[in-house]
Amino acid sequence: MPEFLREVLAWHLKVFKRDEWVFPAPVGGFLRYDNFRNRAWLPAVQKAGLAPLTFHELRHTAAAFMINDGADPLQVKRRMGHEDIRTTFDTYGHLFPDREEDLVAALGRRRAAAKADGELQLREGELIDFKQREPRLE
Repeated sequence: MPEFLREVLAWHLKVFKRDEWVFPAPVGGFLRYDNFRNRAWLPAVQKAGLAPLTFHELRHTAAAFMINDGADPLQVKRRMGHEDIRTTFDTYGHLFPDREEDLVAALGRRRAAAKADGELQLREGELIDFKQREPRLE
């Protein structure tokens, strides 16, 4: 949890009566979804000019922010509470960046580094036959 959120929650718990719920109903106890939606969520969304934003869309927005900020699929799975990574990929897979060019470039860098270190001593056009373990010209 980010530090700013810890500070807000600490303030909230200090100011408001302790209850078994962090965000209780106005008279205490369980905060019912329909009451919260009608009394708090919809007026706030209207005032912010974000209608017709749903509470569940806020969850999707949070996942999209995480992915955009570089979270990997496993991090998103854990944060979203998905039991199976397939749920994460089915729901948010289209948001993960296509890193194919990065992977190809990384392989090129590995080869160049191995060649520079002397680990790879092949002449141009020479291939390794891994069965014989000796270089051969093709």
